[in-house]
Formats: sequence, C-alpha cells, structure tokens
Amino acid sequence: MCSGPHSEVRVYDPAAGRHQAYGPAERIEVLVEVGRQLAWAEAGCALWPGDGLLVPANPGGAK
Repeated sequence: MCSGPHSEVRVYDPAAGRHQAYGPAERIEVLVEVGRQLAWAEAGCALWPGDGLLVPANPGGAK
C-alpha cells in the first residue's frame, strides 16, 4: 500500500527461502478489503477504541 499504484514490491520470506512480488493486483485486493471494512463500520457497527487506554496527558483539554 505504501508504493504507487503501478509499483512492484519484492519481499524475502525467510521461512520459505524465496522472494515474493506484490504488484498492482495485490494492491487492488487490499484496497477492496479496506473498502469492505469501512462499509461494515459505516453500517452502524459500534466502534470501540479498546480497554486499558491511557488517560489524556491534559484531561481538562480533552474533548
């Protein structure tokens, strides 16, 4: 996702001992999945930031 739409990124998989190339087709797959996740969130599912978060450094300034 961090490269341009026509770029190809090669990564090395030490477990398999080979290189893997990710190009425009894989980028599109990721974008489609992100779109699905956003549509699901927009559909009214409650978003929860999680438990155990730190309190704001300036609690009086938090809104």
